[in-house]
Amino acid sequence: MAGRIFVNYRRDDSASQALNVALYLEVTFGKRNVFLDIDRMRAGQSFPVVLEERLAACEVMLAIIGPHWLTLRDDQGQRRLDDPDDWVRLEIATALASGTVVIPVLVGGATLPRKVELPPALQALSDQQAVTLTTTGFRNEMAGLARDIRALPRPLPWGRLGSILAAGLALVLIGWVVLIQIGVPLPGRALLGPMHVEIEAKQAEERRSAEARLAAERKARADAEARAKELANEAEKARRDEEAARKRAENEARLKDAAEAEARRKADEADKARAAAAKSKREADERAAADVPRVEEQPVPKIEGETDETALQRAHAEAVRKGEWGFDRSGQDQ
Repeated sequence: MAGRIFVNYRRDDSASQALNVALYLEVTFGKRNVFLDIDRMRAGQSFPVVLEERLAACEVMLAIIGPHWLTLRDDQGQRRLDDPDDWVRLEIATALASGTVVIPVLVGGATLPRKVELPPALQALSDQQAVTLTTTGFRNEMAGLARDIRALPRPLPWGRLGSILAAGLALVLIGWVVLIQIGVPLPGRALLGPMHVEIEAKQAEERRSAEARLAAERKARADAEARAKELANEAEKARRDEEAARKRAENEARLKDAAEAEARRKADEADKARAAAAKSKREADERAAADVPRVEEQPVPKIEGETDETALQRAHAEAVRKGEWGFDRSGQDQ
């Protein structure tokens, strides 16, 4: 008949996320064990009747809560959760009242509502352990949710009839215990007490085992998430270090290019300065050479009775005495 897992959601808030959750669970638990209101309803069936039947037979309800789940309003401006006939509210309230396991599933960055934010029929929802689903971690988070669902204690396999019989048996046992306490003699009285204690001990042991498995799985999931976060931080640090090293290398290359350009500029300036100095020296030498008096080019006055050679020797001697250059008869420097 109905599936084991009932997916409750509000279409205006989390339809796409609810569909993804249902598809994942169908792969894990089988399509017949998951109920979503848009699935497996034949034409002509009454939507409220089918929902009630499926809800009555489910063992687990997933309440998908998106960012607008708490605040969505109807056409009259009333908050939908405050409407007693709102189907999302009715489904969750019925599941909570019947003792069905209800797991809040937070999507789209939503947080678990506080009790004061919920109508009285839904306030017990705030006491349930929630599961958060994200886009980046969807597969791992859904795997953890599936493990939690699989670890829940399974109900009796007789469906609704089995539940009724179990409730009737519990009432009979309670009646026997009351009769025993007031002293009414009953057959099998000596066996009833030990049997009751054994059943309770077995149930308590099963609960402890389930809780231990859930705690271990949650710890493993938390460790895995912490390790993933650590690896992501290490990768980010490595990326930042690589970026910093690249920027340092680029800066050093720029500084080196600037230093080489400055050295070339100074070398060019030094070459120009040397060339200018050499040119200035040549020009000075040329000017100095042009200013030197040349004895042979000047007419030598002669004293009466002197020959030309005697006059030239006298003029040369006077030039040497005065510090000027002199020339021999052939015009060569002396």
